[in-house]
Amino acid sequence: MEIIDYLKKITNQKYRNALLKLYADIESTLKAMPAAIRWHHSEEGGLYRHTKEVISIAFNIYNCLRVDLKKRAITENDVILVAFVHDLEKMTKYKKNMNYEPNRKYEKGYKETEFVFNYNKIGMNDTAQIVRLCARYEIFLSDIHLNAMTYSHGGWSVDKGELTPLATILHAADLISSSLYKNGG
Repeated sequence: MEIIDYLKKITNQKYRNALLKLYADIESTLKAMPAAIRWHHSEEGGLYRHTKEVISIAFNIYNCLRVDLKKRAITENDVILVAFVHDLEKMTKYKKNMNYEPNRKYEKGYKETEFVFNYNKIGMNDTAQIVRLCARYEIFLSDIHLNAMTYSHGGWSVDKGELTPLATILHAADLISSSLYKNGG
C-alpha cells in the first residue's frame, strides 16, 4: 500500500481530508528528499520510502495489539497520523550537496553524501516544526500524538521522557524501518 492508501483509512473525515490535502501538497517533496543523510534512507526519495515503511509497520503492530491498545484508547487513526507526520520536518532539514561527485574516490573514513544539512532551515525542534506544519492544515495534535513524535527515537530522543504506548509503536516502527530496511529492504 502507498501512503495515500493509509491516509484514506482515517475514519475521522475532517482529519482524513486535512491529511490528504497535506499529502497532496508535499508528495513531490517526500519523493525528492532523504530521510537522513548518513544513516538510513539517505537517497533521493528516502523520506517517502521511510515514511511509507513506518506507517505500514506501525499499522501492522497496531493490528497485532489492537485489543490491548483499544483499552488504552489508541486508535488506528492515531497510529496512521503519527507515523505519517513523524519525520515531516526532514522535508526542509536537508538540501542537495552541490559538491557531490558520485564516482569520486574520497579519503578513507570520509564519505561525501548526496545531501547535506540545510543550516538555513534548522532552528525549531523537530516536534515544533511538525506541529507548525500540521496546524497550517488544521490538524491539531493531542498530547499522545506529541509524546509519540517527541520520543519516536526512543533512547536516541533528545529528551528522555516517557515512552507511552503510541510512542512505543512509533519508535518500534521507526527503528525497524531505519535498521532493517535502510538500504532498500
